[in-house]
Amino acid sequence: MIPGGRSAPSILALLVALVMVPGATAQLTCGTVVAPGQKITLTGDVGPCDGGPAITVESATLDLGGFTVSCADTNEDGIVPDGIVLTGVKARLRSGTVRGCEDGVFLSGSGKHIVQGVRVTGGVEDGIDMRFDTGKNRIVANTIIGNGGDGIEVPSDRNKIQDNQLETNGGAGIDFTSGAVNGVPYSAEKNKVVGNRCLANVDDGIDVGGNNNLIKLNNILGNRESGIDVHGDGNRVVHNSAVGHPEGDIVAAEPCGMNTFRKNSFVTKSGDCVR
Repeated sequence: MIPGGRSAPSILALLVALVMVPGATAQLTCGTVVAPGQKITLTGDVGPCDGGPAITVESATLDLGGFTVSCADTNEDGIVPDGIVLTGVKARLRSGTVRGCEDGVFLSGSGKHIVQGVRVTGGVEDGIDMRFDTGKNRIVANTIIGNGGDGIEVPSDRNKIQDNQLETNGGAGIDFTSGAVNGVPYSAEKNKVVGNRCLANVDDGIDVGGNNNLIKLNNILGNRESGIDVHGDGNRVVHNSAVGHPEGDIVAAEPCGMNTFRKNSFVTKSGDCVR
């Protein structure tokens, strides 16, 4: 899901952001903004949070330190907040768990963010999502399990999605999307998806709706629809393994030759060009 906006942080959260020392360890509270240039390591769990993003990281680094940031509908309005929002440029998030939020991690701003070594679980919508105009991010070595929507939703360009484990999510493991905002079209293009494991997701393992993306060395097993479903143009699908999918292990939209398929391992396919 690509929300139209985010709740503003509280004045208290902004004051907390102003006084934190770069490179510090800290016990953050719900609604905290980690300010530009800060490098913060948690010393304990945060939450359950409600009423706005649990934590916002603006051009800064947040190390979860193995702890958990959680969300819950504590005010009983039927809505839970996003978990951790990365904004600005080159924000970093690593090493912990985000549980029970709307989108577990949401990427916005100018991009070039890094999400690494994070477990995202039990979200209402996507495990990791991003704005259509927030690109050049690295999403590496995360475990994304049991969220209500996609494991990772990708509407933007030039992201690297590598070595993630995506299991039992309610949508696709990885979903490349396209659409329009204020009448201006967007499409996920020139992304690299390498070495991921997509297992038992409710939709496709990888749904490639964009153009000119590289899908390589992924292990796709037992998702409920297709393994890899390619319906964009100029995509390269090489050296992947896909097995156990009722709608086909690798599915290519017509005209099939608009994409390149090479040295993939599969049992069932749709499209004569699939190799």
